[in-house]
Amino acid sequence: MHLLKPGTRLRQMSPRARSLSSAPWGPASGAGLAVTLLPALFRQRGKLYQDAAKRTAATAASDPVRVAVCPFTALEWTAPSDAARPVLTDDGGGKWSLSFDGVDDLMSVSSLNAVGTAPGVTLYVQYRGLAASAKGLFFKDGSGGGYGWGVGSTSNDLNGTNLINVREGVAFVTGIGTHQQSGTLTSTASTTAGTSQWRNGALGGTDATNIVPPTNITAPSGGVSVGAKATAPQRFCAYKLAGLLYYAANIHGASTRAAAEAYLGVL
Repeated sequence: MHLLKPGTRLRQMSPRARSLSSAPWGPASGAGLAVTLLPALFRQRGKLYQDAAKRTAATAASDPVRVAVCPFTALEWTAPSDAARPVLTDDGGGKWSLSFDGVDDLMSVSSLNAVGTAPGVTLYVQYRGLAASAKGLFFKDGSGGGYGWGVGSTSNDLNGTNLINVREGVAFVTGIGTHQQSGTLTSTASTTAGTSQWRNGALGGTDATNIVPPTNITAPSGGVSVGAKATAPQRFCAYKLAGLLYYAANIHGASTRAAAEAYLGVL
C-alpha cells in the first residue's frame, strides 16, 4: 500500500481538461475535415438561408435553402438559383434533412476539390427516402472530371453512361454510406486503387454486387456538389440528405469510421 506523505496535495484535473477528455465525437474529431453538410446542426446554429444574400434564415419545414454555411470550415454550399433550392424537411424526433427533387435541385462548394490528396479521401453520407429504382448522382467531387457517388440498378448506371462522368458508385437504398478512396491522382485519366464502401458499418453492406471499382478517374475541378454534378450534362437524384462529412488526405480507421457513422445515425 502506498500512502501519501503528510501535507501532500492531490492534483486535480482542470475543468477544461475534464471536458476535453469526455468530449463527444464531432465532425472535427476526424482527421482531414474538408466540409460538412448537416441540416439539423446547421439549422440549430442559424447556418441555413433561403436567399443568396443570407438575409432570411431557413428554419421551418418546407423552407427552401439557397445557402448553407459549414460552421467547421466556413465553406458555403450554394444552390445555383432559387428554382434549384432543396427544401428543409422535418423528419420527426429532432431529425432534419434537405430534400432534393431529382429535377433541378443541387448545391455545391465551388472552392473545394479533395480527390487526389494523399493518401485519399473519406466520405460519410446519411440519406433517407431514396427509392430502390432511383438512378442519379448524390455526391460529386469535380464538375467535369473527378469522381462521383451515385445510385443505379446496374454497373452501367453507375459507370458514366447514365450518371455522366461518374466513374464509381454504389446502390444504397437507405441508411449510412461510407466511401473511402485511397491512392492519388498522378495525371488526368489516372486509375486509383483501394476504394472501399461500407453500409451501416459493414464492408459492402447488402449491395456489394453494385459496387463499381474506380477506373479512369480524372483530375477534379469546379468544386464538390450534392444532388447532381454542378455543370451540364447532369443526372439529378431525388433523395433526402441528412448528413455529409467529407475528409481530405485521410483514410479513416475502423474506430473513426464507427464514431462517424454513430454520429450520423442520430441525425
